[in-house]
Amino acid sequence: MPELAIAIDAEPNDSRLNRLEELASLAKKLRDAEPLKCQFYCEEALKMIGRESSLNLIKADVLLSYSVSLYRTGNYVQGLRSAEQAKILFESLNDQESIARCLSAMGNIYHDLADYASAIKFHQQSLNIFAELGDNEGISNAYNNLGIVFSSTQDFSQSIIFFEKCLSLRRALGNRKDIAAAEMNLANSYSLSGNSLLALEHYENALAIFREERNQYGASLTLANIANEHFALRSFGKARLHLRESQALCEEINNQRALAFCYKTFGEISLAEALWQDAEFYLLKAKDLYAELKSPKEQSEVLTLLSDLYAKQRRFEQAFASLSSASALKERFLNEEKQKQISALHIRYESERFKRESEIYRQRSDELSEVNRSLREANQFKLDLISLVSHDLKNPLQTIVGFSDLIKEIIFFSDNGAPSFDALKDRLKEAYLMAEGISRASDFMLSLIKDLLDSTAIEAHNLKLDIQLHSLSELIKLAVIAYLPVASLKQQDIISDIEPNLLAFIDAQRIKQVLHNLIDNAIKFSPTSKRIYISLKRLDSNTAEIRIRDEGQGFSEEDLKKAFGRFQKLSSIPTGKERSTGLGLALCKQIVELHRGSIRIESAGKNQGATIVAELLLADDSDLHTS
Repeated sequence: MPELAIAIDAEPNDSRLNRLEELASLAKKLRDAEPLKCQFYCEEALKMIGRESSLNLIKADVLLSYSVSLYRTGNYVQGLRSAEQAKILFESLNDQESIARCLSAMGNIYHDLADYASAIKFHQQSLNIFAELGDNEGISNAYNNLGIVFSSTQDFSQSIIFFEKCLSLRRALGNRKDIAAAEMNLANSYSLSGNSLLALEHYENALAIFREERNQYGASLTLANIANEHFALRSFGKARLHLRESQALCEEINNQRALAFCYKTFGEISLAEALWQDAEFYLLKAKDLYAELKSPKEQSEVLTLLSDLYAKQRRFEQAFASLSSASALKERFLNEEKQKQISALHIRYESERFKRESEIYRQRSDELSEVNRSLREANQFKLDLISLVSHDLKNPLQTIVGFSDLIKEIIFFSDNGAPSFDALKDRLKEAYLMAEGISRASDFMLSLIKDLLDSTAIEAHNLKLDIQLHSLSELIKLAVIAYLPVASLKQQDIISDIEPNLLAFIDAQRIKQVLHNLIDNAIKFSPTSKRIYISLKRLDSNTAEIRIRDEGQGFSEEDLKKAFGRFQKLSSIPTGKERSTGLGLALCKQIVELHRGSIRIESAGKNQGATIVAELLLADDSDLHTS
């Protein structure tokens, strides 16, 4: 998690402490229901807390709420990092119950990423702590979490064992809502294992509680599941009866997911009874509703049923089309699962690295504190010196640029604006060339200083971004247009593929600076008559990917290690005698990361081209509504 706080040395006063406790309480209440609001409250609290050790208990609670809210919105990396930070603080306070809650949160994140081995490990650790504390509610929740993970691995014998233990404890504790949830989970495992009779028993138990508690959402979902079990037992009449009741409740409370399941089950029953018209009607409704809900797995299942229906009716063209669509959706779903697994591996690596760094820091924090203070003072002196020198050089260089341009305009341009070299004497020609040299050198030095100022400002946390809602698509189109003449000078082609209407909250000038730098590099380090490919596409609901690929000199393995460092000398050299400051890529990385994005380089090696990949956050519906 990025450091959100600033150092505060004073003791907290009562009003500030009350405000922090209020923020922590609000975050805890909203972390499941309204995770984006929870994140806002957490970030406000963390800014107020800073590094103040006397507030570690509140900070740990806030970090745990932050972790859960991030996980709910799909930000797994930052969510896991926040849970680990909270766990470290709770360990320093010897708060075992809260440590167990952190472990549980980490297990949930790994489960969502389909890293089931890690999920089981963390939930088991959580269970062990709750068992030592004799916390039956915590034990029952750990049993429930383990049951869910084993169900995801399709090890239903294990999931049933854990769900039965969970149900037994929850019955003893007496919380009706928790009992109903345990009954549902156990029924689901029995259903998936093919034991419809036991599944029906536990679904009926859950339904009785939902009706008693007037929980229409739970009742609508349970009725649909009961209907599905009756269908599995070939009791079509009972299945239809429960489906009609579920459908009426779903329509009343707008439970779209359960309604789609009802339509699908109605379709399956009609298909089994050879009622082709009814089957097609319900399956088409289910397909459309699952499409609206963006559920590719369920949509694929319905399309497979439609293909079977059309084949039975000898409508082979429609059968083939439905089956093709089902296969495409299934492949998409499997690709998403694969991406989750890749993310899980990355997160596991980051987690282990963070643990090692935290352990080293804790062991050496006392002896390093004095060294760190000296380093901070030396670093601040360096930043101040660079900033002072840069500002002092900037104005005279701008004067040099201005005067050299004036020399050329006054002396060497005729009325129609074209340089008239034939009329010039030799010494004036020489002066013109000198002025050209002054201009080029000054431009280069001015560019270097601007980059240095920006980089220094970012490093000193003094660069303020002007964040507004902008079209990322239009910004990239304009950048491409701006560099078409530059590329044509080297007979290069720029080929762009830009997805339209992608909006983001960004500092447009800074992102433009990044785009110009990267496109300029692609042109600069590519030979003549080569192509440069620029693309923008949406990766998911939250992220856009910008790719700038060239056919130039590429990066060696050694180059890749230091490419984003400041003033780094790489093996590639400009192909048209252009000059490079050595700051461009470093500055691009700093600006992109200030926007909470990421940037990387892909290159197969020297003379095999390179691709710069930048990812930026997109504005989602809630962002646009707030804006």
